[in-house]
Amino acid sequence: MVWTTPATPQERGMQSASSGAENPWTRLSAAFQYAASPVDPGKEVPDAPAELKEWGQQTGIGLCFGLLVGGSRQYLRDRSAGSFQPPPDPTLNKAALARLQAEENSRRLVRIANETLKGGLRFGALAGTFVAVQQISSIARAERGAIDVLIAGTFTGAVLGATGSHFASMLKARA
Repeated sequence: MVWTTPATPQERGMQSASSGAENPWTRLSAAFQYAASPVDPGKEVPDAPAELKEWGQQTGIGLCFGLLVGGSRQYLRDRSAGSFQPPPDPTLNKAALARLQAEENSRRLVRIANETLKGGLRFGALAGTFVAVQQISSIARAERGAIDVLIAGTFTGAVLGATGSHFASMLKARA
């Protein structure tokens, strides 16, 4: 994603704190205040800071990717399990067999939908964490660089590791 805010502190209006102008911490405080403050009904909603808009865009991309990966993985697992095999009961007529097959197809669809949502939430959470830390780091440093990606990746990896193997299992291939 393209960095939408100006890259230099002067372009952002972030001069030194001694000059009385907006510094990185007041910009960060403004972003948090915008995200956490309620809006009174009937009043116009102020424009979001550019960093907050970018965070939403990039988190949405991670969410969509997670939806795709989660649903695809479950679909492939269901396909590898094979097609529906009716029980070896000679007393079942065609209508009963069709009902059993329809129930199995419904269960598969529910499993795919469930894994699609889980995957979207997991990847969305990871993307949201990564982009938030990257944004916070770039605002605090008043410039954007590779160090922000390094910090964000380290923090996101630590969060992923701290949440346990259940959360990390989404990223592992199942045998």
